[in-house]
Amino acid sequence: MTLQLTNQPTNVGLVVLLSSHTPTSQIQPSPSLKQTLSSLFFSSAAKINGNIHRVPGLGEEEMDSVTGKTFERYALPSSSSLSKRSGKGTTILWFRNDLRVLDNDALYRAWSSSDTVLPVY
Repeated sequence: MTLQLTNQPTNVGLVVLLSSHTPTSQIQPSPSLKQTLSSLFFSSAAKINGNIHRVPGLGEEEMDSVTGKTFERYALPSSSSLSKRSGKGTTILWFRNDLRVLDNDALYRAWSSSDTVLPVY
């Protein structure tokens, strides 16, 4: 595996290039690489306070269930008044900390109550 870190100016600030002929499930980074990547991707406030909380992932069945329920709620027609787009104009939606789009009630309400949604982050 080849890891290349560059500080060249980009839109994201840091470019990490990984290339390998080994399946990713078999790649085990060294402890020093884990430390380097950890320091790059965690916020300085989290490092100072030690308040890093890992969020557990969902299994395949749980993800399928969430996806199905989300699709039923937002994409399939229903008798609720929110399923019809009745508004006019543009709604500005400010994404502060929550960038979810599949199950974001604020985004859905903005979409259903206006002609256009302008997302701002």
